[in-house]
Amino acid sequence: MKFVSNCFLKKENSDYILFNPFSFATVIIPNYGDINEDEFAEKLNPNDREVLLNNDIMIADDNHAHAISKYFSDSIKYGKVFTISDLYSYKCNMNCIYCFENKQKEKVSRIPEYLRIEGIKRLINIYGDKFECLDYIFFGGEPLLNLNYIDSCAKSLIEVFTDKKILFSATSNGTLINDSFVEICNRYHFDEIRITLDGPDKVNDERRLMKNGKGSYSMICGNIMKLCTETNVRIVINTVLDNNNYDYYLKMFDDLVARVHIEQLVIAVNSYLCVMEDVSASIMKTTMPFAGKSFSRMKCQTY
Repeated sequence: MKFVSNCFLKKENSDYILFNPFSFATVIIPNYGDINEDEFAEKLNPNDREVLLNNDIMIADDNHAHAISKYFSDSIKYGKVFTISDLYSYKCNMNCIYCFENKQKEKVSRIPEYLRIEGIKRLINIYGDKFECLDYIFFGGEPLLNLNYIDSCAKSLIEVFTDKKILFSATSNGTLINDSFVEICNRYHFDEIRITLDGPDKVNDERRLMKNGKGSYSMICGNIMKLCTETNVRIVINTVLDNNNYDYYLKMFDDLVARVHIEQLVIAVNSYLCVMEDVSASIMKTTMPFAGKSFSRMKCQTY
C-alpha cells in the first residue's frame, strides 16, 4: 500500500483501490493494466487524474487536505442534526450464523406503540431547540416485520415537527421489501435503506440464512432492484467482514451490478464494512481504511 497525494493506494490484481483519509472518499479504478503502485502517480491518465482531484480522492495540497478534514470534524462536533435509532424489536425472520441479537430477543419488554411514539416525541421536544434536522433510523432485529409501526411513527413525527427537516432511513436484511414498504418510502421520502450482504450468492447464503435454512441472496438482489426502480432512496450495503469472506467483497459488487441491471447504480456509491473482531492483523491492515466510509466505483467517471 502506498500513500500518494494524501491518498492510500492499493493494487488488487488489475484494479486499484484508493482511499483518502481526509475526505473519506474511496474509489475503485478497474482494469488499470500492469502499472505497479510505485508508477501509478506518474502514469495515471490525465483525465482520470482530473476526476480524482475534483472529487477530493487525490488531494495535492496538504493544507487543503487538512482543511477538509477539519470541516468534517467540525460538522460532526457542531452539526445541527439529531439522530435517533429506533430499535422497536429484536424480532427477525432470518437466522444468520453470527447474530449477536439471538440471545436478546426474549429480553425486550414491549410497550404499546402509541406510548412508544409519544415517548419519542417527548425526547425530541427536549432537544428541539438544539437541532434543525432529525435523522430517524428504523432499526432491529428486522424493522420491516412491523410496517404499521413505521407508518404510524413516520406520520406522527411529520405532523408534529413541521419546523424540522426529517430524514427517514431503515437498516434491513432486505428480504421483506414489498409494495407496502415501497409506498411508505415514497410517502415519507425515505432517504436511505441499509441492506446487509456478506458476499456473492454462495458466500452470503452460507452466512445469512432464512429461518427455513434457505439462502437470501437472490431474493435480496430482486428487492434491491425494486427499490432502485420504484423509489428514490439511496441503497447502502452493509457487510460483516471476517476471514471467511473478505476476499469476496469486491466480487460481490461486480455481481450486484450484473444482476440488478441498472446503469446508475446507487448501491455502488455508498457501502460500509462492519469489521468483526476475529479478523487477522493482515486483513485489518488491508480493510480497515474502508470501515464505515463511503465507497465509490469509477471507470474514469463515477457511477
